Amino acid sequence: MCMLTKRTNILFDQELWKKLISLAEKRSISIGELVRTAVRKQYLNDIAEEQRKEAIVGIKAFREKYGKTAGGGEDSALIIRRMRDSRYGK
Repeated sequence: MCMLTKRTNILFDQELWKKLISLAEKRSISIGELVRTAVRKQYLNDIAEEQRKEAIVGIKAFREKYGKTAGGGEDSALIIRRMRDSRYGK
């Protein structure tokens, strides 16, 4: 379990506050935990999505560079060895 070390104050209107209290009670958690969970889902998922998109771009670039030779039925170990050799100047 992580130790909470940072604090912020957030102002809610009365209607939203009542809904948050009700939801927190249903889930048997504090309002703080409810808000932390929402922040994680909203913003950390955005970061993960961005990382996935970057990985896909990298995979596509890899396939464009090496996919033509890899599709010829060659042994994958041989292909990897050749890529490493070209990277390290062998």
